[in-house]
Amino acid sequence: MKRFLTTLTVVLIHTSLIEAFILLTLFVTDRFNRAMGFLTAEISKWLLFAFCITVILLVILLLWHQYRKKD
Repeated sequence: MKRFLTTLTVVLIHTSLIEAFILLTLFVTDRFNRAMGFLTAEISKWLLFAFCITVILLVILLLWHQYRKKD
């Protein structure tokens, strides 16, 4: 059971990281090409950007802690 939870955690961490990079890509694309309209409200754009940065940092810290704990 512990191995399953560890594997699930690693998969969820990597999934979150991938999602954050996808959302950041949409944010940057929307900044350069507003006609595409990926994101609509200005405040939601900045909140989404802050969320992505936070998730990326969290994932990096969790991965670092997890791999350091194995040693």
